[in-house]
Amino acid sequence: MFSTQGKFEAYVRRLHGQLDTTTVKATLILMMTEARVAIDKQRQLIALERLDHRPDTLSLAELQALEKVQTTLSIVLLRETGAAHEEMDEDWGTVVPLRIGATGTC
Repeated sequence: MFSTQGKFEAYVRRLHGQLDTTTVKATLILMMTEARVAIDKQRQLIALERLDHRPDTLSLAELQALEKVQTTLSIVLLRETGAAHEEMDEDWGTVVPLRIGATGTC
């Protein structure tokens, strides 16, 4: 996908030039969700390769690349939304995070 964070940030700037902020955030969240799914599938592939006693070196390298992309997406998404991934629900691509006020109510 993107070899460096700088290239990805340039891509996000181009998105901002063509789309409104809400659409850019939604695009980033969708990309983050897709990266998470790809990582899960890659882990499943590695598990199958290990069960069959096949070499998994290439699959592990691909997993590391996917995890690097996910990290970059997380950093950019944090900048765009101002909320850390840990603050959001597990299905944060489709759920709006709620902040609890001082009284403990939403």
